[in-house]
Amino acid sequence: MEYGEIKEQATRFYKSIDNTLNFDVNYSFYYDETNNCRIFRIKNRKLNFDKNKDFILGGVALEKDNQNIKDDFIELRNKLKIQTNLKEIKFKNICGQGSNFLKCISSKNIRYFLSWLLGKDIYIHFQVLDNLYYSLVDIIDSLDTFNNLDKTNYYKTLLYQWI
Repeated sequence: MEYGEIKEQATRFYKSIDNTLNFDVNYSFYYDETNNCRIFRIKNRKLNFDKNKDFILGGVALEKDNQNIKDDFIELRNKLKIQTNLKEIKFKNICGQGSNFLKCISSKNIRYFLSWLLGKDIYIHFQVLDNLYYSLVDIIDSLDTFNNLDKTNYYKTLLYQWI
């Protein structure tokens, strides 16, 4: 099945739930990633990367009509006391290096930042993936030897737990 067909089926499905949804909106995505090890290697019986660190991709999305926010961004940067030479705001700029979630979510900076996003109709996108598991899934799924879903899932889990 081609991408266009899948998109059309998904659009019909979601419109059957809520026919006011608009899927013809253009967005610009701004994102950053962390813990992308790119390649796992095993050397001396150890992985080259901490398997417990998840790959995180997140950022903001703006409708194409909402692209002219440069002055608003400067105001936000000033309010959060972020250096004027920085062209983007990172998590560490709002919550500090090594902040834990509970400290961060209760800070006045994060409350101001989230309120600012809401006020400007800017959306947050965020995804977390287990690096090792999805690397193993790719390997197992590429093998033609498994034609049983239960067996395939069993080997994925077995390999993941073994490493």
